[in-house]
Amino acid sequence: MQPFLGELIGTMTLILLGNGVVACVALKGSYGEKGGWIVISQMTAGEIAEPEGTFVGVWSIHDQGDVPPRWKIEGKPGNGMKKPHGIALDPKHKEVVVADMRLNAVLTFYFPEIF
Repeated sequence: MQPFLGELIGTMTLILLGNGVVACVALKGSYGEKGGWIVISQMTAGEIAEPEGTFVGVWSIHDQGDVPPRWKIEGKPGNGMKKPHGIALDPKHKEVVVADMRLNAVLTFYFPEIF
């Protein structure tokens, strides 16, 4: 595949996925209407193998200013999370699924308070 064509298809895919997420949160009657923000935060540069202070934080879309997260899953030895990279929600089972870049693993956290 030509590099230009690969870049074009990849960019189109990312735009479509992003538009789908925005539509889910913004459209009336959709499953994610008035949903909040879920953010993966790394307190250090991305190239550090095992950064300290990483966490998955959940904020409301209506929070104003510099506020702490409403819910937080901290990366620490007890839960195995070292370098979170991606996140997914499983509302049916009230779980937060986190992909860890350092461990090359998928971690599941039971977190009913978010849902």
